[in-house]
Amino acid sequence: MNPRPPKDRKAGAAGTETRRVLNWPLLGGTFCALAVIGPLAYAWHSYQVKNISAALLQRADALAGEGDWRGSAGYLFRYLQLDSENAEVRVRLARNYDQSAETGREKNQAIEHYYRALGVAPAEDQPELRRRLCQLLLETQPPRHLAAEQEATRLLDRDPNDAAALRAFALARYLRLKSLKLADRFEDGDPPLVLLEHALKAAPGDIRLSVCLADLYRDRELFPDDRLELQLRRVFDQRQEGKRTAKGQVAAAEIEARAGRAADLSSAPPELAELVNRASGAAAGQAATGLAGLLQHVYGGDATSSRLEQAALLAQVRERFSQDAMDQMVAANPQDAQAYLARYQYRSRNNLPGVGEDLDAALEHDPKNVSALLLAARRAEQQRSWDSVRSCCERLIQIDPRIPEAYTRLGAAMVAQREPVDGLIAHYEKALDACGRESIPVNSGFARALIDLGRTDYARTLRNLARKHDVEPTNFRLDCLCHDPSLIGDRNQTSAGLAAVRMATWVAGEAGIPAVVVPFHGRNRIEFPHESKRAQRLLAELGDEAQQVGVTLAVETDLPSDHFKTLLDGAGSDSVQAAVNTAHLCARRFDLSIAIRDLRDYLDQIQAGDVVLAPRVVPDFNVRLGRGDVDFGTVARTLRAIEFDGWFNVNAPSGDDRGQIAAANVAFVTGLFESLDWAAVKMFRAGAAAPMEEPAPA
Repeated sequence: MNPRPPKDRKAGAAGTETRRVLNWPLLGGTFCALAVIGPLAYAWHSYQVKNISAALLQRADALAGEGDWRGSAGYLFRYLQLDSENAEVRVRLARNYDQSAETGREKNQAIEHYYRALGVAPAEDQPELRRRLCQLLLETQPPRHLAAEQEATRLLDRDPNDAAALRAFALARYLRLKSLKLADRFEDGDPPLVLLEHALKAAPGDIRLSVCLADLYRDRELFPDDRLELQLRRVFDQRQEGKRTAKGQVAAAEIEARAGRAADLSSAPPELAELVNRASGAAAGQAATGLAGLLQHVYGGDATSSRLEQAALLAQVRERFSQDAMDQMVAANPQDAQAYLARYQYRSRNNLPGVGEDLDAALEHDPKNVSALLLAARRAEQQRSWDSVRSCCERLIQIDPRIPEAYTRLGAAMVAQREPVDGLIAHYEKALDACGRESIPVNSGFARALIDLGRTDYARTLRNLARKHDVEPTNFRLDCLCHDPSLIGDRNQTSAGLAAVRMATWVAGEAGIPAVVVPFHGRNRIEFPHESKRAQRLLAELGDEAQQVGVTLAVETDLPSDHFKTLLDGAGSDSVQAAVNTAHLCARRFDLSIAIRDLRDYLDQIQAGDVVLAPRVVPDFNVRLGRGDVDFGTVARTLRAIEFDGWFNVNAPSGDDRGQIAAANVAFVTGLFESLDWAAVKMFRAGAAAPMEEPAPA
């Protein structure tokens, strides 16, 4: 049997080559199927999207009807993910975000949505959207006045008489003026004062415009005397045009009355007669006479008065115009509690009479106004009218049980009226349940109330409660020492100061508070060598007593660091240490980094405060952290470099809502230290410091 011949692999491979043939019937069938299925799938998808979109809009409408604007905005946002070009829904989204915005972050989100809505909204809807955008830009903190000015300009280009746009533009210019801290000198258009007056003509009685106008008239830095004289010429002297404003006619009448001539009222409006009679009569007093004299000088009349007399006349004009702005605002809003509150705050800032009447009127027109009730409680506490304090605070708690200040002021009234300590503790337990166990103002008020009782058992109760609620008071601050030369004066002047420090030291020791802050500010500020010597002697005496109870006396002063160290060395006690107040040292233009490094061996506490500095202006300490001139970044880096392990106390400036301010300050400092990735410092117990406004009773 012959074997099979071997297979030729190459030949075999070539001989078995596969040929591929396109299956035209199958391809045609596939395309036919796709032609049928594709449109059906698209139609089905469109149907599903339409159903989902309709369901989202329906749900958004339902939530909006219930007042849940935030929830409604969420469904609208999901809708726009399906249909991003729907202009109507994008406008609704912006408005819903606006309705639900409470915090600064939420208002900024609403602003961004308004910008997006303006990009797609029809032309007829844009003016309304832009007006609301202007308002929001001016409500942010800090106000975005440049952006508001741009948007208002767009509105005015469309309609020069748009009242809302005039308002926004005037406020934006005024805020720009304040932020730049420049005089009222704008080359590009009218100055802010003229703009404010023009806007008020379009919106008579507007509260914010009136307040800004009144404040600007009083501010010599922003509105100097030479600009006031120019303004007087513009407002009053319109004789060349053959017309006068109402103010101008009154002014002319005053001038003529002073010159012994009868006022010509033939062309004046009927209501002007009473004004003229009041202005030119005996009841006008010095204000009318002063205004007349100034105007005579402006008009080039008897310019015989000295420059000092002219300055006095200008001051009278400022006062009169400023008060007129506020009075006209109230007259235009006789039933609006906010108008009376605005005038109350204006009068309070400037120490003017009538604050009580304004506050009473605000509560009469709105008995449940939270701001008015808080102000009434504060005023009653200043007057030591404790029954009124309790009445206001109890009404506040009924209106909203989450207001910390209502509980703290009620607690202060309970202490003043010597309520039993058990009732006080029960009151603050209720406050902590309502406001949150972590509430800074409530815990601070709790500590202050117990300390103010001034008895050992109460101090021990404070210590136990602090442990229970995880609150760690860092210091007992004696601001009462600043009212007098308490530790730098003669023996008679220092007796009360010594008693206050001794009382605070004893209470701190019993309550477990590690330090008593002894400030040398105000009338207790060290300026001369003999004052420093007296302070050294008293601190040495007090330091020995503090050491016996385990308490540190943290001295706070604005002396240069070398003089500060000399003061501490002279005390000769390890219990006398330094407390660096960032605001006060910054106000003296000291380099905070150098001061902290120089005092590193003495440093017990940092008192974090901020300050706004400006030429020829008293430093403003009433400012939140990060908004003034203190470089907290440098402070934090320096503390880290020296390995500071003491207390960093966050103080809150006075304000209408100390809880929010304190929380904002804590958030600022927390973010600062987190950015440095540094947690070695004993993190600030904000608000836990217990300020002592006056010596506790023995």
